Amino acid sequence: MAPLDHVARLHNLNITSYANDTQLILSLTKDPLIAKSNLNEGIKAVAEWMRNSKLKLNSDKTEVLILSANPSAWDNSWWLTTLGAAPTPTDHARNLGVILDSTLSMTKQASAVSSSCFNTLRMLCKIYRWIPTDTRRTGPRQQQT
Repeated sequence: MAPLDHVARLHNLNITSYANDTQLILSLTKDPLIAKSNLNEGIKAVAEWMRNSKLKLNSDKTEVLILSANPSAWDNSWWLTTLGAAPTPTDHARNLGVILDSTLSMTKQASAVSSSCFNTLRMLCKIYRWIPTDTRRTGPRQQQT
């Protein structure tokens, strides 16, 4: 049985894995019909490889993010149901903690980071009076031993 990398390359897909997450990446052609065909064939091949390897794809966590200058060319009617349920394209997805959106504007990521910073500052304000004055002036520093 061929490794997953080999199966993916046969269909012009690249694979990125980190821990238990695997991503299929396809560089799309200018013709949406060709790209859709390549992606669908690749998904079929990967699903078959997984069945043969006694693995199960978690279709609830499967996301499709299309980065395109012309999003209207990508309707939702072409997705296969080889995964049990047809995954519909999403406008954003999390990748190693970074939120990517379909336009690569990073607005959702910036909003999430600013919200996290605000919450951290709010928690620090609650304990401010218990922080020693020297630490407040200089900030935390590594102790020399």
